[in-house]
Parts: sequence; structure tokens; C-alpha cells
Amino acid sequence: MTVLTTYQDAPTKTVDIGGAKFAYRELGPDTGTPVIFLNHLSAVLDKWDPGSSTASPHDTM
Repeated sequence: MTVLTTYQDAPTKTVDIGGAKFAYRELGPDTGTPVIFLNHLSAVLDKWDPGSSTASPHDTM
């Protein structure tokens, strides 16, 4: 499996939970403990830097 490391390459996926649709992108290796970053009201997915020292070694959503 190819490990995606930039948001330009990662497809935007969606999941429906209780009638609400949530968009997400998944980066990094799919092993270990994932890190989930949540946006504030009116934020966009592109605000998160996948090169962040917190995110880089983890599966990031």
C-alpha cells in the first residue's frame, strides 16, 4: 500500500454518522495508533499540516 504524505495526494473521503456527513483525509502509515485532528466551526481540512511533528509518525485522519 502507498503511504500518502501530502493532502494534495490524499482523497477526501466521507462517512455518514447519524445522518450527518463528515469529510476526512487519511495520511501516513496505517499501523500503530491513529491521530484524529478535529476542525473548529467553519475551518477546512487544508488547515492541518501533515508534516506536523505530532502527526508525521502516525496514521492521521
